[in-house]
Amino acid sequence: MANDRIQIIIDDRVASARLKGIRASAGNLRPAFINFEAYMQRVITLMFRRNRRGGGDRGVTWPFFKRIGQLRPSGKRVTRNSSLMRDTGRMITAVLSKSRRTATRLEMDTPVEYAKWQHQMRNFQFFEYPKDVEQLRRFIIRSIGNGR
Repeated sequence: MANDRIQIIIDDRVASARLKGIRASAGNLRPAFINFEAYMQRVITLMFRRNRRGGGDRGVTWPFFKRIGQLRPSGKRVTRNSSLMRDTGRMITAVLSKSRRTATRLEMDTPVEYAKWQHQMRNFQFFEYPKDVEQLRRFIIRSIGNGR
């Protein structure tokens, strides 16, 4: 009579192991942060190039500091073709180059003494742009899904 009954056996070892891996991955977002950091450095470097002479990129258009025709310290006049940022090479090299990552937090900074002032005049160090937020989401999903 023992063979007449229907037996259902659920072995959750595989599911538990996978969930444990997902929990571990979700608890450590460093891999996603590393990818996002590299992504943001590329995006902002490209933004500098596109906005250098007054273009618009990532929803931002940079204004001139001085009016067209005013003299620069070098004695040259500001023209429409003038660069909007001085020393952009140094700023581009330093963009978001200082970072701290933990399992749950990413901090990125541009270690140039005038970066904060430049950012107030011409936003460049921000992550709220919808495309950036979507990219961070993708990195996190990939990191959790792959377990790395």
